[in-house]
Amino acid sequence: MSPNAPPAEGSKPAASPQAPGLRTTTFTKSINFVDIYANSARTIVSQFDIAIMFSRTGELGPGAPLMEEQASVRMSPEHFKYFVDYLTKTLDAWEEVFGPINAPLNAPDKVKILTGFRALKDKLTKAT
Repeated sequence: MSPNAPPAEGSKPAASPQAPGLRTTTFTKSINFVDIYANSARTIVSQFDIAIMFSRTGELGPGAPLMEEQASVRMSPEHFKYFVDYLTKTLDAWEEVFGPINAPLNAPDKVKILTGFRALKDKLTKAT
């Protein structure tokens, strides 16, 4: 049998030697996996987690906007920070290869976000 021939029927391919300390990750899709399209996202926070709500925008009629919520993903603040860092690095690499994305950024400013966080913290402090 030649070295490039497919394995015989019923046999398993030989495992490649793995360098010490390296792990390979196997990906599989849940039976509940859903592929969605979202063109809007917002965050929802609590003292324990941060959720990203993905939505699709549309219109009910002229001048009547509709935000159809598609999915929510919740994670710990630590995982959220890692996720944001990973997304930032992914976007930076994409723009390095394909060029800058010219999109207006209209997310709420940091002052508005801080006001909401401080209100949540005050509410939690008063509850204890």
